[in-house]
Amino acid sequence: MPTLDFIDGFEHQVLSSNRFGGGNGTGIWDGVNTGGGGLSYVAGRNGQALRIAEPGTSVIFCQTILPTTRTRVGSLYFRTSAIPSSGARFLELWDPTSASTIAFFFISAVNGRLEAQADGGTTQTTGATTFADGLWHLLDFFIDSSANPWVLKWKVDGVAYTDATVANAASDSGSLFFGTRQSTDTATVQFDDAVFSATAADYPIGPHDVLYGVPTGDNDKTHGGTNVVEANGGADIDGVAAYALLDEVPATTADYIQQVATGVGNYAEVTFDDQPGGKTIWGVSGFLAAFASATTASADGTTRVVDGSNNTLTDIYAGDMSETALHYRRAMIAAPGGGWDSGYAGVKARVGFSGTVTSQPRWAALMLQYATAPAGAVPPTRKLRVVTNPLRW
Repeated sequence: MPTLDFIDGFEHQVLSSNRFGGGNGTGIWDGVNTGGGGLSYVAGRNGQALRIAEPGTSVIFCQTILPTTRTRVGSLYFRTSAIPSSGARFLELWDPTSASTIAFFFISAVNGRLEAQADGGTTQTTGATTFADGLWHLLDFFIDSSANPWVLKWKVDGVAYTDATVANAASDSGSLFFGTRQSTDTATVQFDDAVFSATAADYPIGPHDVLYGVPTGDNDKTHGGTNVVEANGGADIDGVAAYALLDEVPATTADYIQQVATGVGNYAEVTFDDQPGGKTIWGVSGFLAAFASATTASADGTTRVVDGSNNTLTDIYAGDMSETALHYRRAMIAAPGGGWDSGYAGVKARVGFSGTVTSQPRWAALMLQYATAPAGAVPPTRKLRVVTNPLRW
């Protein structure tokens, strides 16, 4: 089972770099360049896919900061329907400290073949195989930049291609670009079910799915308090369906949970559906969308994931929330005792715990995404979505 440190099936549909708090790798995206509308979401393998249309006149990408490592393993699905008019980078690993490229993948304008390069080294290609066919394809790769030379191993749909190497001193990778930082590139590429690891032995991760769940029920109704944790209309959270205020996909500010009086022991608690039967869960990532009534005064709060025995697993975010626009956080969720297969059932989320409500913290949406091996051994080119009901975030 791979040891994942990044999971995203793009179900959140966020195209914003707004994030609470400082530090890299905490927002759903750490950098976004839309290039005049070149980013969007479309139907994917399992729900939504990230679509990037590079026009050849601007830089278009979504960037995320990964944990820094010198052995990066990745696995994701990509789809493109046409050979680009000029070749295009569509996925790039970067060293954020030196602001230099570690490795990238490229779609050829000559024939739609895939190319790979450890930056500055010899470009390797998929040979006669073209991938501009409108089908989903699985890209697995492993870059070892821990010593000279760097080595980039890669496979497409399980077929291994020639390693890309380059003579360079050891360097970190820690930043991932979906899309391009080259203004002349032209290509339209869709991405889905992206998972990453820093463990060399995980390569190749291989066929997988990223599925998701939004809150579908309430559990403990005793901790909201009177006139403390409320629905957006002012009703005490104890008397309303809290989960229905957090399940929109994509997130909106139309309804939400708010804390209007201090109470570090007050919270609303919501539950999630169990994973589909027969699925082995590799890892879970939590996503939060939240905001506040004003930016002029502090509003703190916590979003906590707990197991079925009420043990804290991970706080997706704890801190100041005084932003009037939707802001986002992501976090890998620590596995409960016994692992995810026995522990995902019964997982809950709690929002509240505010010690300062000079402006009121508001929680708009929650989501858990989890990576799992598919039922079949061969990755399908197209797949029916497995969803949690209702289909909202």
